[in-house]
Amino acid sequence: MFFIVWLLVLCWVSLAEQSDQLKKPTVSILNVIKSVAMNVKSKFFKKKLTDDATNTIDQEGKCLGSAKEIPLIPVISLSGLFSESREDRMKVALQLRKAAENIGFFIITDHGIDQSILDETWSSTRSFFDKPEEYKKTYAVQAQSEYPFGYVGFGDEILKAGKDVETGDNSSIARPDLKELFSIGPSNPLSGFPGRVWPSEPKSMEISWTKYYENMSNLADTILSGFALSLGLDEAYFKAFVGHHASAIRALNYP
Repeated sequence: MFFIVWLLVLCWVSLAEQSDQLKKPTVSILNVIKSVAMNVKSKFFKKKLTDDATNTIDQEGKCLGSAKEIPLIPVISLSGLFSESREDRMKVALQLRKAAENIGFFIITDHGIDQSILDETWSSTRSFFDKPEEYKKTYAVQAQSEYPFGYVGFGDEILKAGKDVETGDNSSIARPDLKELFSIGPSNPLSGFPGRVWPSEPKSMEISWTKYYENMSNLADTILSGFALSLGLDEAYFKAFVGHHASAIRALNYP
């Protein structure tokens, strides 16, 4: 469910970011179509990028001949990684490696996270976002250098501005993101971050998010063990490198 919603959001954003360009007479319709297509391609949707339903367009707009489908993001069951059988674990490990090498993304099922943990996290998050804006802003991010987590209000973040800086694109003014968010970082002092700051309401948020974070952290360790196995390494090889990671959880709400 989360993956499907996220992919749909990415697709919508890709199209929405291009809508204003249609109003500019200096930008051809073909360039807009090509730009949208390449944005969708970069999100790994199963799309055919064609200029006439038979020819594929590359990133420079050149015709490559007959259309080719971009591979679907593979769906991988992790159940085998929890097996005592090394053979079962290896089967999943090789699937993870293939997906990482050929596409770069994969969708997981049978991850072992109890549904109640997901439901409780969703419920407490929804309850927080439903609070008045004045209340939520009391937990707003103040100084990134001191505590880069907390609440960010609707329109207070502009991710496109960072992309424009990266690409050197100064052709348009980046618009604010149509979302609000709340985030937390690691609780391990060795990560280098200060202690977590939690909203006083709902009271269930700290409990549910802490459980969710720890379960996701453990799941990441399991997936890393699969990567290690697929590379012929000891399954615990990567543990030494992620003992005090700086992973964050960000919940996004698009009103």
